[in-house]
Amino acid sequence: MDAGQFLQIAVPIIVAIVTAVGTVLIARMKTRQDVGVAITSGFEALTNQLQEERTQLLEMIQLLRLERAESDQKLKYLRRRVARLEDILEKAGIPIPPDDVGTASGAA
Repeated sequence: MDAGQFLQIAVPIIVAIVTAVGTVLIARMKTRQDVGVAITSGFEALTNQLQEERTQLLEMIQLLRLERAESDQKLKYLRRRVARLEDILEKAGIPIPPDDVGTASGAA
């Protein structure tokens, strides 16, 4: 077998091996890219979901702050009202019941 015959047999085999190796490497790179895209998409979806939840929580916080402010105003009004009523009772000579804040009956 001379060099020409050897090359006629060897070259197609080498080309086939190089092509197969190249195909495997490209397939691996494509798989890595697909995994990377999937991970990135997953993080984007998670980020979007967290942004929506954050927006909802901020709205809920704002609502609770408004409710708290309203409750504080009502409490302020009621304290003034009680103070006025106590003044009226005192001027009329009617004894004012003791302050029971912090006791079992007043804590309810």
